[in-house]
Amino acid sequence: MKTYLKTAFLSLAVICLLGGALTAPMAAAASSTTVQTLAPAVRAKLIEVKQNVAFAENLQKEARSDPEDIFKSLDNSVSILDKLIADPGNKGISDQLAIIRDAILRIRENVKEPGSYTEVRTLLEIMTGNPKE
Repeated sequence: MKTYLKTAFLSLAVICLLGGALTAPMAAAASSTTVQTLAPAVRAKLIEVKQNVAFAENLQKEARSDPEDIFKSLDNSVSILDKLIADPGNKGISDQLAIIRDAILRIRENVKEPGSYTEVRTLLEIMTGNPKE
């Protein structure tokens, strides 16, 4: 039950960070606007980040692999995000990318915390408009 509440709170916090205010009915529209303004190459990289994080989460759930494999996948995601943040063409979304990067770094601190993976997945779904890929 505690995990569900934490996940719900994280989702709410993500909407506040990326979608503006909760009272604005534009929260959903804000996410689609973000998707429309993303260059296809940036969107593809963010989907790759999401896949890397999902892979790390699956490795953690399986608990049959070396933790270094989980860290490699997360490090690949951070590396991609670092390049996107450094690109001057992404200045408008660099704050959002930094939030995602920080959330991934928090996963490294405790790879067994399912809420951390959910937070990153939610952030990426909002930015890419890519809910279940």
